[in-house]
Amino acid sequence: MGGLIVKQSKVICGLVSCIASIGLLTATASAEPAPPLTSFTFYAGTSDGAGYVWDYYYPYGDPTPHVAAQPMTGTTGYFALFEDGSGDDTTIQLSYEGNTLTSFIAADDTPLTDSAGIVWGWIAYRGFTLNQVPQNSLDTIFTSCRSLVFPYNTYYDYIDVDINPSTNTSTAPQTSAVISNSNESTNDPTMDAYNLLSIVADIRIHELDHETVKQPTINYNQFAELLDKNEMVRSSHKTTVPSYLVKSAQLIGQKYGKSIGDKVLADLVKAYKLGLVDTNDRLLTNTELTQSITA
Repeated sequence: MGGLIVKQSKVICGLVSCIASIGLLTATASAEPAPPLTSFTFYAGTSDGAGYVWDYYYPYGDPTPHVAAQPMTGTTGYFALFEDGSGDDTTIQLSYEGNTLTSFIAADDTPLTDSAGIVWGWIAYRGFTLNQVPQNSLDTIFTSCRSLVFPYNTYYDYIDVDINPSTNTSTAPQTSAVISNSNESTNDPTMDAYNLLSIVADIRIHELDHETVKQPTINYNQFAELLDKNEMVRSSHKTTVPSYLVKSAQLIGQKYGKSIGDKVLADLVKAYKLGLVDTNDRLLTNTELTQSITA
């Protein structure tokens, strides 16, 4: 969804010294062999008409219900696709009734790392125009991806989504030019930071704590606006970016360019400093944000 480009948040002067003190982006990450893809699933979805709020399709590790709770409305839909292992992003497809949908890379891939910083999976993001799918009560969308490494198996998944194209779209950021090269950045580091603190945070909560996240975080538009305002949301909060997120920013920088990784880390540092992140390293929900502002 990083193609949903909104103005990048201004980085406060103090961030430079803060990032320098972390000093991890200048190091070269150890080259670990890519793990083979073992599953490929729809993890979450959203749309411009839904205000870009992620609809999580099922908790990590639970049986797949294959049904989206929220409809896709507006003009463009987006999927977060979960690669357990390493998929070949050039093989990712979306289809409907046997017909391949014209899709685009909507955000930079975000890595999933263990406590040692070893990559065990990725989240890929794809967008598509909703008018490619007829308006039915439920539309079944399929996806597929082949493993990046041996044995090069291809994995499939599907999701039933109520798709209702309309002209009543959100004022949230719109998609930019289509990115066709999987190693070319969509140039929205703020979106990369947002996805690390929402999608990736949820997966870690499910994987490590086996808990179900019941409320979505604030949406991307809210996140970008709060970074721009540069106002403290909570006085008592977690202020240190955990090492796995620093490593994730580093990995994004290795794949898309160091300047992108630096900006991702800058936004992460700022989000923690402003109190936008909870104790699980996940962005606040709207309820938590309202309570913090009114406290």
